[in-house]
Amino acid sequence: MLPDKEGEELIKELSLLENNKNSKIIVLSGEQDIQKRNFLFEHGVVDYLSKQAPLKDLVEEIDTIISDILTNNKSSILVVDDSSFVRKTMKLVLSVKNYNILLAADVQEALEILKKQQVDLIFSDIM
Repeated sequence: MLPDKEGEELIKELSLLENNKNSKIIVLSGEQDIQKRNFLFEHGVVDYLSKQAPLKDLVEEIDTIISDILTNNKSSILVVDDSSFVRKTMKLVLSVKNYNILLAADVQEALEILKKQQVDLIFSDIM
């Protein structure tokens, strides 16, 4: 809760600003509301931290998040799943953390991608 509006409203407005598409948002909250947390992740929030943690731990966590964001763009992740919903969700969650995301709907598509470039991690549906 901010004095002039709720944080969720600010995040919605930020996500609509064209010049703010690449900004990374970390939320610091006194609440442990899972629904609110999920809403925030769906709107591009990188992480959701609790104010109840000791300040030293919060500073270290924020520093780690920032360091990861700055280096994650060197890593490529291939998501292989026949569900477009799963592929889009994984892309949303991982892109915010600055990873390069590649998507494949099936094995053949995944193999074509792997012939063209190296990936660091593969998330794959097994069924």
